[in-house]
Amino acid sequence: MANEKNLIPFDKRTEKEQREIRSKGGKASQKKQAEQKRIREAMQEIMSMQINHSEIRSFLGSLGIPDEKKTWAYAEAAMTAKNALKYPAFARLLYEMLGENDVQGVSKIPGAVQVNFSNNPEDFKK
Repeated sequence: MANEKNLIPFDKRTEKEQREIRSKGGKASQKKQAEQKRIREAMQEIMSMQINHSEIRSFLGSLGIPDEKKTWAYAEAAMTAKNALKYPAFARLLYEMLGENDVQGVSKIPGAVQVNFSNNPEDFKK
């Protein structure tokens, strides 16, 4: 390609150029981390808010959750647990939320039963 001859390997650049490139990368990284922190804080605030939606409040009440705990976090946990009864992907998510399985589904609890997950309906007909 024509543009490849214009590329200069990092180690072939001057110390000053390398420092400038590292500085730009560091600043971009800090900006990204700050944005992720703002999003995480906003989500934490939202998850702690009380729910005003009557159907969701009623569902949480049917589970015995008291009014003061009817937050978005409780709603998310309740819906994940409900869906885990039907769908393997939600069961996997539930275990991950509980910290009992890592992303690959390998149990972190010594002596725990290994659970294999599948999204293929044919696997459940056997």
